[in-house]
Amino acid sequence: MALKKHALKSTVATLTLMAVLAMGLPANAQLGDQLLKRGMRDTDVKVLQQHLKDLGHMNYNGTTTYYGYITENAVKDFQRANGLKVDGYFGPNTSKTLLNKINKTNSSSNSTNTNTNNNTSLFNYTRVLKYGSRGQDVKSLQSILKSLGHYSSSIDGIFGPGTRSAVIKFQRSQKISADGYFGPNSYKYLKNTLSGNNKPSKPAPEEKPSNNTGLLTYKRVLKYDSRGQDVKSLQSALDKLNYYSSSIDGIYGSGTKSAVMNFQRSAHIAVDGYAGPNTIKTINKALNGELPNRGGSTENNTSNSSRDKLTQNIINESKKYLGVPYRYAGSTPSGFDCSGYTQYVYRKFGISLSRSSVGQAGNGSRISRNNLKPGDLLIFEGTYKAGPSHTGIYLGNDMFISATSSRGIAIASLNSNYWGSHYAYGRRVY
Repeated sequence: MALKKHALKSTVATLTLMAVLAMGLPANAQLGDQLLKRGMRDTDVKVLQQHLKDLGHMNYNGTTTYYGYITENAVKDFQRANGLKVDGYFGPNTSKTLLNKINKTNSSSNSTNTNTNNNTSLFNYTRVLKYGSRGQDVKSLQSILKSLGHYSSSIDGIFGPGTRSAVIKFQRSQKISADGYFGPNSYKYLKNTLSGNNKPSKPAPEEKPSNNTGLLTYKRVLKYDSRGQDVKSLQSALDKLNYYSSSIDGIYGSGTKSAVMNFQRSAHIAVDGYAGPNTIKTINKALNGELPNRGGSTENNTSNSSRDKLTQNIINESKKYLGVPYRYAGSTPSGFDCSGYTQYVYRKFGISLSRSSVGQAGNGSRISRNNLKPGDLLIFEGTYKAGPSHTGIYLGNDMFISATSSRGIAIASLNSNYWGSHYAYGRRVY
């Protein structure tokens, strides 16, 4: 087989005008002419790994010819993000989608490069960037924010906590709504900054600072299969409160219902999945900051003894599966991965979590280590990829239980060198 050329990537950031990422065209047109899978060695694997890194799905120093666990997980992450069958095999469908993505990115990058002398040229703004977004546009944003001194982490194309914090810092520096979303108004202010034009312009309507921005108006009970603009408004509000992470499409499906139930549970109101007058009123209070520790740490309507009993039940249930083997994408007692295990345990008690570690990193409300309580969900970052990558259940006394690839379901200490270095934060989900 002919030696394949490697795809190349370069990042160009300037402190005064712009940051544009340029990536070479796929050098190997033959990538995809054979099925690649775990355990194989081939020069095609190096090309595949480089593309996955360029698209923000693989975080690994260098490239190799070996298709191992890390490459398989990166392929699965790419498949999951693009609605493909998640099997870890790099076959025809995955290859076609990957090369389309690469070509699209290169076309956008080349178009941007032709305008490098235009002070208002940034990168092609095509969507709102928010927590969980991935791609070349996220890389460009990270590079620009880094050049401006707002961002200090790796430029990996993953919109995680560090990127969100950097966006908020930039928004605050411009005295615009600091919501952590990089939307049209933030884009406009960033262009002004890079062009040396810092004169404040009128904020776009959707980002105009206001105490009442995003508040809901109750018109009808919203429930499963409801559709309309009021459903869109509900989804948007829940998204701002970090309960909803799917598309804002105005369709009240399972994701919207789950988000409503998670909010109701954390706000200690009736958990029925219906967005009625009381739920809408409580969401508005949360949007206005009238609920302490937004996201559900208040216990005004639930006795401590009731929560303690639920916590003990969760812990007892979690320990039933000690020794169950690790299985990638596993979500049953025959084998679990980390997020499949936590989702399974909490679901036993009516607590709905997202399926992935990235999704679970946005469930409930964020809790610092000093405020952890037994039963809290734990989030770890950078275990095998950048950003949220592992989850567990806090048992108390710095101990937690999780599904590990080496020991299956096992108990470990947050004070250990490995887990201590990867622990990020807790999430209170009930």
